[in-house]
Amino acid sequence: MKHNIKKLVSLLVVMSILLSSSILAVNSAAEKNIYTFEYDGNTIEINADGLTYDQAQQIADRIFYGETDTSTYGILCIFGHSLETTIAAQIQHKYYDASPRCVRKTYQVEYCTRSSCTYSNATLINSLRVSCCAED
Repeated sequence: MKHNIKKLVSLLVVMSILLSSSILAVNSAAEKNIYTFEYDGNTIEINADGLTYDQAQQIADRIFYGETDTSTYGILCIFGHSLETTIAAQIQHKYYDASPRCVRKTYQVEYCTRSSCTYSNATLINSLRVSCCAED
């Protein structure tokens, strides 16, 4: 009887370790689903869930350059956009003279999912000084 209980406990421990490691693997894979763009001393990171590379590039351009030349209405958007929301972060390196030298701005971005439309709207939701640069 004791032998069967030990086997059962061992089996449960092994299964819980396997389950935990698979959950961690899924979480780390999800964290890597980010597009990163570099702009003249700025890094823009965009959550890539549901975005094509071109859509992410347009969002990054919108954040870095401000208003860009976009077609805000495609033929399918005459009666309204098909909007999705994602999160983007802009890190401006060596923005301040004193430590912490960088600023991280987080945006909530609405974008149209239709291929003929490049509408997006970025709303600043957080700005924070961070240490991310080597102190020169």
